[in-house]
Amino acid sequence: MPPLAWLFVGVLITCTAPLLVKLALGEASPIAVATYRMVIASAIIVPVAWLAARPGFARFDRRRLGLSVAAGLLLALSFTIWMASMTMTSVASSVVLATTMPLWVALASPFTTGDPLTPRTLLGVGVAIVGAAVIGGGDGLASATRSEEHTSELQSHSFIS
Repeated sequence: MPPLAWLFVGVLITCTAPLLVKLALGEASPIAVATYRMVIASAIIVPVAWLAARPGFARFDRRRLGLSVAAGLLLALSFTIWMASMTMTSVASSVVLATTMPLWVALASPFTTGDPLTPRTLLGVGVAIVGAAVIGGGDGLASATRSEEHTSELQSHSFIS
């Protein structure tokens, strides 16, 4: 499959994930949904990675294995927290919070990896923040409209009674 097609598949999966997670949260707890997501993804990715990079796995020492396990656990924790946030707010607001991650990574990078904040990095962070603002602004507008409709409905019922 051409790279552009893979990119399209990746974007499609990424865009629909929050909606599917919200549906799943109606049936299971955030930690259960995060666990299912990690197990299913691992069942798909590990065999493919093993076949594609078998020689690389031979160089996998204890340190790399430990770092990989730690990264996986942190990803699982991140998914669990993100999924829990969707039980407390809208999908859009939850996604806005998740899309601020490039900001935090960029701010932490000079201290954790020594990577400088280059103009290109700052541009990427700016694009992420603008995207989050667009999503958040739309969600705020929708919330305000729903709130006005709800207030109107309550007022109409109070005059009828």
